[in-house]
Amino acid sequence: MRALFASGKVPELPAAAGAREEVLPSGAEVETIPVPEPHAERKPAPAAEALPQRSYRIEVDCANCANLMEQAANKVDGVKHAAINFMMQEMKVEFECDADQQSVMERVREACKKIEDDCEIYI
Repeated sequence: MRALFASGKVPELPAAAGAREEVLPSGAEVETIPVPEPHAERKPAPAAEALPQRSYRIEVDCANCANLMEQAANKVDGVKHAAINFMMQEMKVEFECDADQQSVMERVREACKKIEDDCEIYI
């Protein structure tokens, strides 16, 4: 850097790195590109069958136990997907279409108690 300023003159730099100004020849036409309207008619996505989903408050002491509980809950019949947020102390469960939520959650609680016996799921 010192070598650049040794002469006392500051070199001229473009306004932005890599910026170039292009000059069109006289009489040249600028091509415009059509932009779609922001609220143009869009076809809605096909509605998938909504699966029942519920959130449950839980108590668990460590993040590793929460991860193991989540894995155990995902293996229970009737559970499509279970996710535990350790920081929020919350379990979200997506059930199979024909599953009885109360009985499934009782089995989830039993599976989780095998992992961490002092955890709690408030059904």
